[in-house]
Amino acid sequence: AGSDNLYFFDKNGNLLWKYETNGGFGSVAINPDGEYIVAGTGLIAIDNHFYVYLFDKNGNLLWRYKTGEFVNSVAITPNGKYIAAGSWDDYVYFFDNNGNLLWKYKTGGWVDSVAISEDGNYVVAGSHDRNVYLFDKNGNLLWKYKTGGFVNSVTITSDGKYIVVGSDNLYFFNNQKILQNLNNNNSNQKNDNTNP
Repeated sequence: AGSDNLYFFDKNGNLLWKYETNGGFGSVAINPDGEYIVAGTGLIAIDNHFYVYLFDKNGNLLWRYKTGEFVNSVAITPNGKYIAAGSWDDYVYFFDNNGNLLWKYKTGGWVDSVAISEDGNYVVAGSHDRNVYLFDKNGNLLWKYKTGGFVNSVTITSDGKYIVVGSDNLYFFNNQKILQNLNNNNSNQKNDNTNP
């Protein structure tokens, strides 16, 4: 749970630990076994800075990385090996669990949502430039697709084969092309104008 502090509970509602800051958190994620917790600084800067944090399940801060703005979205692979983050500085960030920045990519607007496949091979991001971006784990842009509105939410299947995007409509992709705009029923529309 995030607010001015980061709180970690067990399933019975017992507070196991909290991490205190002078600001707040805007996004949190946890891997399935609870070994790793990733968090991003919210709208209020911490000591005039914005960060991506990684904690272990005992509340130890493993590392933090300074970004240029509010961190609106974070995601972590089930094994805790890779972390993705999206920030209002317009960047998508991709880290390993040692805190090494493996790559970052500047979009045309602030990044509202990120998701990562189970093996870390694919990262999808949604931006206020109205584009959906799909990257491989090395930071190569595989494609982008311009929607009709701000991209507020993205998710990806564990194998990275399918992507769902919330924008002006609900879009359903495979990792090669758009399959269907679910609101307008435009099936099998090719993603032919958005390859890098």
